[in-house]
Amino acid sequence: MVWTASEQELGDALRARGKQLGSGHVTALGLPDLCHFVMGSSGIMRSQGERGAFFYVFGIEVSSAEAIAAYVATLSTAHQGIKRVTYCSFDAFRRRDVRVEIALNPSTVNSYVCDVAGNRQASVTEQAWSQVHVSAVLRALDALDRDRGGLFKSLSNTPMVMFDPLTSPAAENAFLRSCDKVFWQARQLGCFGQGKATNCINILTSFLLKHFIWTRRSHVGEKFFSKYKHHDPEIALVLAHLASGFTGNDITRILGLLATTILRHGKPVSQKLLVMQSRLLRKMGHLEAATALGREAVNLGADYHLQAVINLANCFVEAQDGMSTLAVLNSIDIVQAAGKFPRFAETLDEASAFGRWPCIPTTFREASSETSSPTRKKEVKSQPVNKSKSRLALSEAASRPGPICDVYSCLASLTNVIGWKEVLKSREELFFGDPCERNNEQTEGGVMRKRACTPWLESLLKILQLDLVKLARWKDGGYWRTSESDWLNAGILSLRLQRFDYATKCFGNISSTTSGTGIFAMMLLVKLHCDNNKLDSAIHVMHTLVDNVTGLTSPQLVTFNNRIKQLMMCVISKYGALTTKEALRKLPESATLVRNFQDVILWNSDGYNK
Repeated sequence: MVWTASEQELGDALRARGKQLGSGHVTALGLPDLCHFVMGSSGIMRSQGERGAFFYVFGIEVSSAEAIAAYVATLSTAHQGIKRVTYCSFDAFRRRDVRVEIALNPSTVNSYVCDVAGNRQASVTEQAWSQVHVSAVLRALDALDRDRGGLFKSLSNTPMVMFDPLTSPAAENAFLRSCDKVFWQARQLGCFGQGKATNCINILTSFLLKHFIWTRRSHVGEKFFSKYKHHDPEIALVLAHLASGFTGNDITRILGLLATTILRHGKPVSQKLLVMQSRLLRKMGHLEAATALGREAVNLGADYHLQAVINLANCFVEAQDGMSTLAVLNSIDIVQAAGKFPRFAETLDEASAFGRWPCIPTTFREASSETSSPTRKKEVKSQPVNKSKSRLALSEAASRPGPICDVYSCLASLTNVIGWKEVLKSREELFFGDPCERNNEQTEGGVMRKRACTPWLESLLKILQLDLVKLARWKDGGYWRTSESDWLNAGILSLRLQRFDYATKCFGNISSTTSGTGIFAMMLLVKLHCDNNKLDSAIHVMHTLVDNVTGLTSPQLVTFNNRIKQLMMCVISKYGALTTKEALRKLPESATLVRNFQDVILWNSDGYNK
């Protein structure tokens, strides 16, 4: 039985929804679906007449009035006395509601479009059903993606049910057919961040890419997007993002596609395509060619400039060139970059890495500072208020997806490659050390040897140094605590610094599967074991996790199962089905793991069929 909320007056939920739609304060993907039903009274409640109840829904199929009616039919068996139902689903393309009114006795179904003023408009066309279907799936995927969750904190006190909208190849096929019909309208959805939406940079393509890469179905994604590549050259960029799920010859083929696209469309060369070529060449180990293309992309100086600079900096990191890395990062206009950074641009790194590693919580950073030496506390207190607030804001930004996070990650990689002492040496040789030195600029051959370090980069280097000190003190027992949350936070700090061995140790010290902290840590541990080629350890942790987890609510359980399936996909894509199956046989049979294994095999045996 679904948890519902009762109305004080019949129709309150529908009127509240109409008011919210009319206010204009609706997110890009819109409100969750609303299921409102009217129940007749019986027995001693007969004299009170009809009463209303409602709940919110994520993830059911809304491709037609019949599909919605089928879902409502399942409710009528669990809730006695339902007389009629109004199901509302928001069309994010046209910014309006599509509503279906269902009477149960006699059985009638009526669908219509409702504008933001609450007025009924024309009946729902086939195109409108495709739009609302895509909108509903994206809302559910967004809820599952952002929630991380509901495993670790309550979603809300609002009555809702959540389903994974893409649980089978059949559901995926239905969704992709709807996507076909609305693909060229997807820019109406906007894009994550403040960038301008285009045919290939928008919310729909972002989620499609993430879905194809996370489910290890890049070839299915290539089949879907390829039919659009002749209509818009930037579709080649989307196909290149899918290459993170490819290896060897497939990457070579995608590189050929990018080169052909650039030659076909001539000048001006797309900066985005050059950056993607450089990334793929770097992945294949062709560092010199990757760096050359990276320089060319940076020199174009277009809207994709931030991603071009980050890519070139990563080329210099792999070349162990500290001064060049710092110099190119110092050229970023961080204020402008922070306003233009689209979430689409990080989809490749995020999806191919099975999601970004989680950030270090602010509370842990503050707690770690409090446990340091008295001298350190005095130094923090003596700082001007505006400077300390600025440093804290920058530290938090280093943990969230965006330009600061990418620069921090690049600096952390550089530190792991050449060592912190060499980073400081490169900084000293490249930048002025103090104001007096700036008044005595030295030149050699007409070229200035030193330059000013931008304040934000200087602060970020100091934040990195503090994080390194925190981790060193943890390892030495300076922050010795035994709570699960502290081990989790130490592990997350290790991930932020890309010290994966110590992160594995921290998460391994958390054994509970009955708390959100334990569940989260064990999921991260599976990924780390998988990356370190420890298949048996990864399967063992998954086995412990799925067979002992308790206390999850319905929305939390949906999200949990979704994460387990993604972990299983990660394992199978790395080791293959047969090897994974043999590892499963070494442990006592787990119905949940076997079911997930079979589901993943089914996903990989069936492709997109238009």
